[in-house]
Amino acid sequence: MSEELSKMPTEVMNKQWIYVHNPNVVDEKKRKIVEEDKYDDDLAMFIVMKNFEFNKDRTKALINTWDGTLKIPLTVEDLDKLAKKSGIISGKWMIYSSEENVNETWKVITRAVLEGKLGPSAKVSTKLQAKEKKINQYAICVYTLNYFDIKDVKRVRKELKKLEFKRSLCYKSDLYTYLDIYYKTTPLSPCRYRE
Repeated sequence: MSEELSKMPTEVMNKQWIYVHNPNVVDEKKRKIVEEDKYDDDLAMFIVMKNFEFNKDRTKALINTWDGTLKIPLTVEDLDKLAKKSGIISGKWMIYSSEENVNETWKVITRAVLEGKLGPSAKVSTKLQAKEKKINQYAICVYTLNYFDIKDVKRVRKELKKLEFKRSLCYKSDLYTYLDIYYKTTPLSPCRYRE
């Protein structure tokens, strides 16, 4: 295990997240769902750079683009269309751990990612983030390349269950994260899937 991975989340105070990535996972699955690989890089950039705001009742995202403002209803269907159009189709299973358990949990996830049992990568919040946000929970995100690839999303969830993550987990699209869709920020649930 590299020196970076040997650092435990409860010890790290100079970064908010620690990442693990398996370079052997091929990215070809990710684009499978995007029609003919035609996605809008500029639109993705505007979303990632947070060049948007919500309408008053927080039911629409108003995304500022070169061509004006896109008004996207915050519904599962409309956000799925936006994900395909922008190419932002990755997502993650969300696991929450206490400070007492996070180091051991992170070791289990890291090993499984590097062995190719899960998705291409994972990350864990650190003591710095817990201190800054004044919370006593650590978040672990286990990524998949394409949230429309239900078979792979379920495969990763099945592997997580084998690793003893049996309680209900939220699967969140990265698009939802970029659009600041969290509990209580919009009427839409941040969980694209729950299992």
